[in-house]
Amino acid sequence: MRSARAADRLKAVRSEQPFRTQAQPPRRYLSAGSSPVALTPSFSSLSPLYPLAASPHSVVSSASSATLDDAIGRLFTRYLPTFFDLLEKYQYQKALLILEDDEETQWKGWEAFKVMLKLSASCESTYHLMKYVEAELVQTDTIEQLYGKLVVLMNHLADELKPIVERQSIHFSVRTPSPSGTGNGNAGVNGSRTGDDEAGDSNDYISDPMLMMEIAMCGDMSYYVELLEQGAEFFSLRVPMIQIYRGLALSTGSRDYHSILKRLETLLLRFNTFDHPLLEALKQSAIEELKDRLSIARALALYQNAAGNFISSTDGCSAVKSKSRRWKQNSWSSNALYTRTDQEKQDDKDEQEAKQKAIASTGSADTSGRSSRTHSPASSRGGGASPAHGRRRSLDQQSNYALFMRVGREENEEQNDFSELWGLRSWPAVFCYPEGSSLPLDHWPNIVSLIMDNRSSLDSVRPVFMHAERRQKTTYHISRVDEAMYLVLLAEGVKKSNEKVAQDFMQTVTENLQHSGAFAPRVLAATTSTTA
Repeated sequence: MRSARAADRLKAVRSEQPFRTQAQPPRRYLSAGSSPVALTPSFSSLSPLYPLAASPHSVVSSASSATLDDAIGRLFTRYLPTFFDLLEKYQYQKALLILEDDEETQWKGWEAFKVMLKLSASCESTYHLMKYVEAELVQTDTIEQLYGKLVVLMNHLADELKPIVERQSIHFSVRTPSPSGTGNGNAGVNGSRTGDDEAGDSNDYISDPMLMMEIAMCGDMSYYVELLEQGAEFFSLRVPMIQIYRGLALSTGSRDYHSILKRLETLLLRFNTFDHPLLEALKQSAIEELKDRLSIARALALYQNAAGNFISSTDGCSAVKSKSRRWKQNSWSSNALYTRTDQEKQDDKDEQEAKQKAIASTGSADTSGRSSRTHSPASSRGGGASPAHGRRRSLDQQSNYALFMRVGREENEEQNDFSELWGLRSWPAVFCYPEGSSLPLDHWPNIVSLIMDNRSSLDSVRPVFMHAERRQKTTYHISRVDEAMYLVLLAEGVKKSNEKVAQDFMQTVTENLQHSGAFAPRVLAATTSTTA
């Protein structure tokens, strides 16, 4: 009932205007994604909803002003809803074609209005085609300057409309109806009404969105002032987005992804503040774009932290690579298992022979005691052996000794001097991250077996191998950086939702390590082992 009374009241207000054509069909709008799309954009007449001023001193000027206001309202209502509807559908060519160059109007801002529409379509087309990262434009700020001119034009047109809004607010308040004031005024005229019915009728303007849209689009120019002001701020936010894209395209060194992440988060907050219906679709599109960029920036910032902690500098990478290369070139290093086990037996045998020779040569128990103290196996393992033995033992990493000795012994293959790496003790160095964490003793046999049994998979074009171990509830992600270095990620818990993130992370880290210059290029073709 209230909606019907509000509609009747609106018709009564329009019927009081003698200059409005009564046979004109009402304007209707269809909500397309919270953005009103005009079904009949080209209509013959659009008059303001307020009557002409009755001042005896300015009847002629008020009539001419109202006529000009009518013409301006007709232009904005004819073009802007359709124009923004085409922008949100990425139909920029059609958006340019809706303008009629032969439009006759006395409004001085008509040329600026046309330039504003053309510049909006051109800028948005360039933005979504990402022309600013092409070779001829990436080093210039041409696109940013065009957006700057567009922002200036929209603010200028908004200022041009504000006098019309002031005149409308004097004669007829559409956007801020006052239920209490309306009720009190009618109570003085008609004592039988308490004002509650009128208050309910006024509230119907707010409760009926279609009716409010009709009033706003057909008469309230503050609707378009708000559109221009919010549109200017919206398009101004395209500039920092373009600067981020151009910065990524131009940068050759390391990038500060943490700074980019903060800028994107700030932009997302600002885009969420727009509430104009004609900007709703553009706003949602920009928010989706920002969310995608934010997810990428967060992943890159996380990788930057991990990479910075894992490898502090290129010099550190070179040092690790140099040690790995020297280890590979040593003939005994590929038989580290022999060095750890049989060599110790050989050392004990040599010590016993030396002891027997010393006893036989001197026949003195004293000398035997000194020999025993000097060449005992305990002192040999502790570092009190001969210089040659000390040099040989100095190649063993003390931090890795506990890891290798905790695992069982494995026999060597024939022709072990030329065989490929095999066995749990044939790996010279293990680096764990985070620093200070316990060595992966429980996972080490699985890691070695997976690497040795899946050489062909690790040498493929996408060298990230994945294996899920159900008993230990762990997923192994393994990649090969070069001939002497493997990268392993242990993911505790079997969560299929995290597999893609882990795979992408390993792929990115591996490629960045390979391209850092500290590691030799990998040879994908399998090398055949030679025999002595």
